[in-house]
Amino acid sequence: MENENAEFYWGTMEWLLDGEPSKLPDISVAKMGLNPKAISEKHFHKNCYELLILEEGNIVLFIDDKAHSLKTGEVHLIPPNTHHYVENIDSSPTKITLVFSSSTRNYTTL
Repeated sequence: MENENAEFYWGTMEWLLDGEPSKLPDISVAKMGLNPKAISEKHFHKNCYELLILEEGNIVLFIDDKAHSLKTGEVHLIPPNTHHYVENIDSSPTKITLVFSSSTRNYTTL
């Protein structure tokens, strides 16, 4: 499967595994780049867990409006139906790996 890239006002997403549940394990994986001082969309996934691995940078992860500060190398598991978003508190881009417990995530913005 070829990587799929998307650009947003807050940064980028590169999908490493996405879709095709008949050909892949029932997971999806993406690399997220968050621009300096950017904030992602507030959203939730009703059908899967999301494992966030901060590869580089410092962020604040908001889960149901509770702030969790994360630094390089830290990990956080986000349960289904949980409203969340991330804020890059650095003046340089962050690198985040996201692993979802479904190959076809339900993404709902708030």
